[in-house]
Amino acid sequence: MIRKIEPLVEVWNVFGYQNISQYISSVRIQNSVDTPVGVMTLVINPSATSSLPTSIIHNAILNEAQKRLELNSIVSAKIDKNSEKHSFLGRIDNIYPRISADGNNTQRELVVNCSMLLPKILIRDEIINFPLLQYMPGAKEKLGTERVMFLEGMRGNVSEDKTNVFQGSKPEDAVKWIIENCIATNTTVTNGRTRGGNIVAKSFFNPKKAATFRFRFLLGEQLYNPILSVYAGPLLSYIISCIDVAFYEIFFDTETGEDGLAYNVMTVRPKPFSFVDYKPQHSASKNYNVITGWVNFDSYEKENLLDNRHKKGVVDAITKNSEQRLTDTTGISDYELKNSFSVTFQQSIMAPANSLFGQLGPLFPLLNFDSIKRYGLRHLQLDSTVSNYESPKEKYNRMIASKTPQDLAKIMSEPKGELEALFDKREKVFEWYAYPYFESGSITWVGDENLKVGQRLIYEDKEFLDPEEKKVYHGVEYYINSIAHEFAYGRFFRTTTELSRGAPKGLAAKWLNKNRADFISPTELDYDLYMNKGIRVDKVYERPTMEEMLQNGLTEIV
Repeated sequence: MIRKIEPLVEVWNVFGYQNISQYISSVRIQNSVDTPVGVMTLVINPSATSSLPTSIIHNAILNEAQKRLELNSIVSAKIDKNSEKHSFLGRIDNIYPRISADGNNTQRELVVNCSMLLPKILIRDEIINFPLLQYMPGAKEKLGTERVMFLEGMRGNVSEDKTNVFQGSKPEDAVKWIIENCIATNTTVTNGRTRGGNIVAKSFFNPKKAATFRFRFLLGEQLYNPILSVYAGPLLSYIISCIDVAFYEIFFDTETGEDGLAYNVMTVRPKPFSFVDYKPQHSASKNYNVITGWVNFDSYEKENLLDNRHKKGVVDAITKNSEQRLTDTTGISDYELKNSFSVTFQQSIMAPANSLFGQLGPLFPLLNFDSIKRYGLRHLQLDSTVSNYESPKEKYNRMIASKTPQDLAKIMSEPKGELEALFDKREKVFEWYAYPYFESGSITWVGDENLKVGQRLIYEDKEFLDPEEKKVYHGVEYYINSIAHEFAYGRFFRTTTELSRGAPKGLAAKWLNKNRADFISPTELDYDLYMNKGIRVDKVYERPTMEEMLQNGLTEIV
């Protein structure tokens, strides 16, 4: 059976509501986890749709479209008008005519470039530190009290006692405060006579009509960054500054609300580093799980991602098979393989951040020497920026005041302290990058608007040869990094997925459990010697003496 696909494209602007579906000849929608702003390209060519074949009407439509499709118009799209789900909600960035050649014929077309609404607003709209703005004549009347107050000298006070979301609060509280109070989401998008009056941007991300903000944050982290109270720069960067971004992912998509309208969705969650069956090295220690709430990539447990009470996270899954596949260019790649891992805390604690006293630095890499010999050194160093470094600082100062000083490094390395938190995070990036046989690449499917970024793709009849066991597995799970939906009259509707982390369920965790012992780290340090006297105590890297080599039966040195 051949599906008949026709798009649905709707526009809102100062001219009101317009359905321009019958004039659209092609639609291309692209979205990625790594690039926040998804994009859509529309081509208006009425003759190509077979709806309006005459050139007179064709040219008239193009001329009228150029007049009525203004920049910043709101646009939503379904590639299949019979689908229950929208694929895109955005605003028009650029409109330009072009000439296309088809054999001996040439035709005028109109190309419309669009970008996803919510992320585009958060990137385009900037914050300035302008405390005198509220005193300028007409500022509150022209911009609105909310917008002016957001630019005050010290942002983030949330109660009468002047509690500040950027100083000693949870990172999620700061993110939610920015989203609720920022200029962008309170901006009037159009002045048209639509939806009963002006359109405010926030109406397109209304949590009451759709799960607009899908937030899940790690437990055990605390944000202390007073500089964010006077931050200046893009709004999205403002949000990212509140998060330990190396361990989170932020991406946007489009969903359909209960009212049938398109809404942008913003997802902030820990990266799905974890595997259900992996047994971390620290798990036997009572100090492990200083940080909780990690998202398991391969969890099938259904839960509410907005509820932080759950310790296990789930990544939405969609199942496909080879009957729906058009092309497959996936295979094992060592492109993202890492064999050396370290995580450091770069915030200034007591002194300048480049000093041992001011920076938590004694966290040595986790290394696999055999892997380094085979693949070369693949080092991954991440900086952790969100952590509660006020509590060790306060404890240190109390000890100084009571004349019972204690080394700062010992305070930092106490159970459930800063050092343990960094070990915890290092264990997670080890899970994500150490397995050497992940598949990656792209697969093109028969068009499917249900495929979304940030999902787990289960390719149920895909074969996978384990290089070590020489065993063939059936069924491979991938992580969807990016999506491209493409439709044009006279061609197949197709969806291309860019994939990573491909492996049969449980195989990566099995390999990590088996090979964890091969990764070595000299983490047992005498902090008093290391921090105060500068003496190197990690024996793992010291060259053996001649006497030790002779005792071990070595008669010559190569």
